[in-house]
Amino acid sequence: LSLRRQRQMCIRDSNGTIETFATSIGAEAIVMGGDNNIVINNGTIATRGTTADTVTTSDDNFTITNNGAIISRGERAHAIFSINNADAETITITNTGSIIAQGDVSNGILLNNTASTVVNNSGLIHAFDSTEEAIRGGSGADTLNLLSGSQIIGIIAVSYTHLRAHET
Repeated sequence: LSLRRQRQMCIRDSNGTIETFATSIGAEAIVMGGDNNIVINNGTIATRGTTADTVTTSDDNFTITNNGAIISRGERAHAIFSINNADAETITITNTGSIIAQGDVSNGILLNNTASTVVNNSGLIHAFDSTEEAIRGGSGADTLNLLSGSQIIGIIAVSYTHLRAHET
C-alpha cells in the first residue's frame, strides 16, 4: 500500500499497519506534497528496499505525530525524509514511539529544507548505520526537545538553535 496526495491530507493509522516492499528501488509508504498535512501514527508504518523512505514530504507545513513505529529497512532509506521545503514555514515532529532506520546511509529523520522545525522526542530514534545520523537537521531555525524517556541512538548532526533536555 502506498499513499500519495498533493493537497491537504490527514492520515490516521489507528493501530493498523502500512507496509511496502521493493525488489529494486523505491517503496515509499507515505509521500506527501501540498500544504498543511498531518500524519498521526498509532500503528506501524514500515518499508523495505533501496531508497524506500517511510514518510516523505515536500509540504509547506506539516505535522507528524508518531505513537507507534516508523521503520525503514534498506540502503538510503530514511524513516522520515523532508525535502525541498524552500517556502516551508513550520514542521513539527512529535515522537513517543519508535523511529528506526535500518540500512546503510539511512537516517532516522532527515530534514533537507529551510523550514523552522521542532522535534519533540520522548521515544526512540535509532539509526543502525553508525556513520549516519539518527537526526540530521536542515538549514532553518530548529528546536530539538529531549523529553523524559527520550532515546537517540546515532549521530545528531544539526545546527539546532535550541537544544533542550527536559526532566520531569
